[in-house]
Amino acid sequence: MNKIKSVTIRRAEALFLAIVLMLASCLVKILSIQNSPIAYEAVDQSEKTVKLSETRGYIYDRNGLPLVNCEKKNSAVILVTPENKEFVLKLTGEDNINNGICMITDSIQDIPESKYTKSYYTVSRYGENPLCSHIIGYVNSDGIGICGIEKAFDKILNDAGGELFLKYNASAQGNALAGSGIEVSGENFDSPAGIVLTIDKSIQRITEEALLKSEIRCGAAVVINTSTFEIEAICSIPCYDPNNVAVSLSDENLPFINRAFSAFPVGSVFKPVVAAAALENGMNVSHQTECKGYIETGGNIFRCYNFNVHGKVDINLAVEKSCNCFFIETGLAVGAENLIKTAEKFGFGKENRFCSTLVGEGGNLPHFKSITSDSQLANLCFGQGELLATPVQIAAAYAVFANGGKYKTPVLLKALINDDGEEYAYYKNDEEEAVINRRTAGIINTCLYNNMLNGTGINGAPYNTASAGKTATAQTGRYDDSGNEILCTWFAGFFPFEEPLYAVVVMNEKGSTASEDCAPVFKKIAEGITEYLNGQKGS
Repeated sequence: MNKIKSVTIRRAEALFLAIVLMLASCLVKILSIQNSPIAYEAVDQSEKTVKLSETRGYIYDRNGLPLVNCEKKNSAVILVTPENKEFVLKLTGEDNINNGICMITDSIQDIPESKYTKSYYTVSRYGENPLCSHIIGYVNSDGIGICGIEKAFDKILNDAGGELFLKYNASAQGNALAGSGIEVSGENFDSPAGIVLTIDKSIQRITEEALLKSEIRCGAAVVINTSTFEIEAICSIPCYDPNNVAVSLSDENLPFINRAFSAFPVGSVFKPVVAAAALENGMNVSHQTECKGYIETGGNIFRCYNFNVHGKVDINLAVEKSCNCFFIETGLAVGAENLIKTAEKFGFGKENRFCSTLVGEGGNLPHFKSITSDSQLANLCFGQGELLATPVQIAAAYAVFANGGKYKTPVLLKALINDDGEEYAYYKNDEEEAVINRRTAGIINTCLYNNMLNGTGINGAPYNTASAGKTATAQTGRYDDSGNEILCTWFAGFFPFEEPLYAVVVMNEKGSTASEDCAPVFKKIAEGITEYLNGQKGS
């Protein structure tokens, strides 16, 4: 038994000795490697990665032109070596060299690419002169969409984004090592993926410039395609700078409000809808009213603008003179129910939901059962009382006249774009709906055309195309510090008259006289778009 135990002990001792010798051999090899140049290089260097630039998904206009990511700045990065240091110092100076790496962020030219020099570009999201800010919205410092398209499609735009990196080997002290040079590479950087709007970039610029250069300080303008009801331009002022939203927070004119989607008192731009309701319900086109400058109904007296006496007026002259008496008498004959139902078909009282963060208010169209007196109905007949509507709603209503009496839901979104630049999803509006018959639309359109020649719309008539339109000066019931009532003025119309393409609405929240403040803006927009279209035909 003792003999067996002795053998076992000797075997264990031999095994232990073998293990010790093996470990000692490994230790010698490790120490040998550690003392070699290869080991020092592995310890002393590591790959450094620096983010140079990043992008977010595109937002395009209807023609594929970017509304964001438009401004790109050429830049370069140079790994400084003994051979190129003198050149780099002359180019940028010592202050621009950090740990052997020189970043050049200004516009550069004639810097040849090499192992140690790489060119790249950075992308400004909004640029110096951003368009369509109330629709596009903005992102915060973390790149998260806060409002507008940026917020509604935050995930899509974020997923479409990418980054650009600089990679180089650095010593333990962080200094760049010249051996392997530098590499600039991206991960989905500046991918074309994004979303397409119905906006036309050129028409948007024309509209914004016309509004911003006018005397209007708080207002909006909308341009809508009269056959598709796609919004091709939309502007609200004052604008805010998406690059620096903080400066607008204290602005008393509230630049973050999208006035194109906000509801305001309407006034006389509603009168063509009243006339359409009357014609659809049997009024003869030759019907006349005797205007004495006022009309009494429901125990109240309603007057024409400036107490003007218009005498005998038909529908054409009533539009030209904006005769309240004609439209009150006409509306009373039509009745509240017929008038309200007609207005509903034109889109009044319905919100316009373009996406989760872009919703046009429904405004206010009273239910016909709530109109319990002739006075209430009389107020509605010339666009006053409880009636409220947005510039988008008014633009869509006038597009109905231009479109032969047919209505579609206005739209602002067109398609989504993938990483290959191909459209893969589409947004469409509702089917076309007949609101009034083509004859009725034609009669109203002729009245609006004549108004541009002889009536209140004459200051809005463009020199290079025939148009049709109507002014409005609406009371708001609000007063300034001097006790003067704040007026909301409008101009609504369409062009070209013979074959309409666009309906345009201009609104001034703090107006004076529509023919003086809104009509000239309509004129500028119509002229600018006509020149733009003529230029396209000639190219």
